Amino acid sequence: MSNQSGEKRDTMWVGPDLGEGVRPALRVDTDGTVHAGTLGPARPDADRVVNLKQVRGPFYEVVDEGRAVPLAGGPPKVSSDAYRRGWTRVFGNKHTVGQA
Repeated sequence: MSNQSGEKRDTMWVGPDLGEGVRPALRVDTDGTVHAGTLGPARPDADRVVNLKQVRGPFYEVVDEGRAVPLAGGPPKVSSDAYRRGWTRVFGNKHTVGQA
């Protein structure tokens, strides 16, 4: 399928919701190769993300595609001073146990 500027783009047929936002999908590349898979909401652990533009009904044009952006900086840091202050505010100071 060509867009308004005449540039050929991949197309995608998106099926009905299978639950939790996951849908079956068929993608047709510009060279005619067909790929079957599923489409769902973007997640931090996703392999690829696509931006779609609806053409008509369940047919879409693939506008752009890329790899999912990894979470910056890795897992949350839970040993920071801010975390310790929050812990004390929520759970209180350490109690002395077993004083004689």
